[in-house]
Amino acid sequence: TLAAINDGGNCNTFHSQLAAADGLYYFNGSQSRIERMPLAEPFTPQEVKVLTGAQEPTTGRGFFDAGDYLYWPGYSNIFRTRKDGSGAVATVANTAASANDVVVVGTTVYWSDITGIHTTTTNCGTLPCTGSQQQFASLGANGLSSGLLYQYLGGVQGNYRVYWVERTGTNPTYNYSIRYRSCNQITVCTITSPATFY
Repeated sequence: TLAAINDGGNCNTFHSQLAAADGLYYFNGSQSRIERMPLAEPFTPQEVKVLTGAQEPTTGRGFFDAGDYLYWPGYSNIFRTRKDGSGAVATVANTAASANDVVVVGTTVYWSDITGIHTTTTNCGTLPCTGSQQQFASLGANGLSSGLLYQYLGGVQGNYRVYWVERTGTNPTYNYSIRYRSCNQITVCTITSPATFY
């Protein structure tokens, strides 16, 4: 047991876990802060960053580790902070709907929500980067996306795919598909219907 709390009212204390090379990151809901648990004994949690209520991660969504930063979806924003706790919490993107997943590749941030898959960049002077937010793929009616993954395919043009699970339809006849978009780093992807993988 690395950490424990004896309070049924705080059953959601530990969530948004991320296992990284330098420890286990998670959100401590009872302390309103991100903590890092070292990989070796004595397993004493270390405070990374105290968050305001508006900055707290969406329950059940994990952190994403990219370079020196932790990224996470909030209720209407994508946030990031340095893993060593220095500096302020930055808003990477303002989202119209609560994000389900976040994937970061270099300076590109992808996230999924009920409207589609979206992207923005982090290579500007002040976040969020003005004018960089775009829809990468749209969803069908009553859509919901989750399970966002990035796969680098290589090649001269830097080919890659972004995968996700998409739910469409209405209860009780929901339809689920695994979908992807193939792109490369030279040709800009336009909004067209993604391929259905399964």
